[in-house]
Formats: sequence, C-alpha cells, structure tokens
Amino acid sequence: MSLIAEEILKEKLKDKPDKLYIQTLQKMQDGEMGLELFINTGRITPRELFVHYNPKARLRPDCKDVVKYVGGFYIQILKTGEFLLEINDADQSDEMNSIIKDKSLDIVEEELWNRVARKFISK
Repeated sequence: MSLIAEEILKEKLKDKPDKLYIQTLQKMQDGEMGLELFINTGRITPRELFVHYNPKARLRPDCKDVVKYVGGFYIQILKTGEFLLEINDADQSDEMNSIIKDKSLDIVEEELWNRVARKFISK
C-alpha cells in the first residue's frame, strides 16, 4: 500500500474525518502531483499532540507547533514565528543535516517539496 493510500485509510478511520483532506489525497493518488496539492495536506498540530503520535520525532526546545504533511513530513513552528525544516542528508552521513529556517512558510514548504517530499510521495 502506498504512503498516500495508507494516509487516506487512517483519515477515514478517524471519528471526524476531514473530507477535504481525503479528496486532496485522492487527487494525489490518481496521479495529480505537485507542490500545491502537497501543501494542501499540511495540518497545524500542537507540539504535545504531535509528540504523542510521533515519539521519535526530534523537535527543537523552542518549537511550539508543527505543520505535518502526508508521508510523515513536518515543519516546526518556532516561538519566534519562524518555520524550521531539518533534513537528514543520509546519503552524505548520519551526522549531516540541512536546516532551512525562514519567516515564510511558503519558502520552507517549497524546500521540503523540492528536496525530499516529491521523491518519496511519487513512489
């Protein structure tokens, strides 16, 4: 089962499924792929709830909320109002991380899509 199909199933099993989110995922599953659709999967989640469902996630101490996307990707919202994306460059080294930080969510989302998400979601 693809990442997107798994996400659709998880959402449908919720007490109050988000129909717009499911429709967006179905478009992606049908082959409509792109930055705009990916961005539309983003959901702001309080830090505590995100950590509850993602206990292995490493968040900065100054992270207050998280924008989570299909495929398990996420961007941290810092107390300063900045958005932070950490990318583990595994092909380089276990210790190599790229950090993208900006006041504009659009810029950070585009980096997430171009550098990692597009490769995994289109599989």
